Amino acid sequence: MSWGLVPGPQELLAQKRAEAEDRLGCRTDNIDVNADGALYEWALRIVTQLAEKAEAIPKLKLAIALGLLSDRNWSANVGLPLRGTTPRHRVVARFARERRWASVWSFNWDAQIENALERVGFDLDEPRAIQPWPTAYRAIVTKEDFSHLPRNDLFCILKPHGCVRALARALVLYSSGQQQSASDLAERLMITSSDLRRERNNATDRRFFNKLTTE
Repeated sequence: MSWGLVPGPQELLAQKRAEAEDRLGCRTDNIDVNADGALYEWALRIVTQLAEKAEAIPKLKLAIALGLLSDRNWSANVGLPLRGTTPRHRVVARFARERRWASVWSFNWDAQIENALERVGFDLDEPRAIQPWPTAYRAIVTKEDFSHLPRNDLFCILKPHGCVRALARALVLYSSGQQQSASDLAERLMITSSDLRRERNNATDRRFFNKLTTE
């Protein structure tokens, strides 16, 4: 869904590795940027080094260095033809409006689908008016978000691998001194090889896995 709009894993690593390592004061050797999974192996090394430096929220620091919060393509805050959306995202938004889909699962970090929903009139988080059809949407990122899934007035996007908008909220929380809440949000960014390989036995992932196996 995000092809051509945001860089893929290999492209992101090739574009941002040197700049990110300079900004973070970290170094990695023997990384083949063209190998499958190179971004995730590299990210594991960087996150490990940041943790060893006692960085409060390593994943948030890495996300900032990679430009996930500053590059407007990730937030979908860019000028695209036809009111800022692509045909594939307009189809998703239209089907959501017409209740042809109960929800959407996205393993991408970007907010392209969210942007498309907003472009057809969906409100973020809470509807401004009650209608016979859904008029608002929520992204499901943490365990607290799951309480909204049964609601008929919301269309939900389930994002088990994290979201750049959640990272933006994490940065705001961290800046206001709410470190634990910020860390909980930032930790949902599945960017290291260990994130993707290990058994993810925590409250949020158990909810995602249960939802996926019972739909």
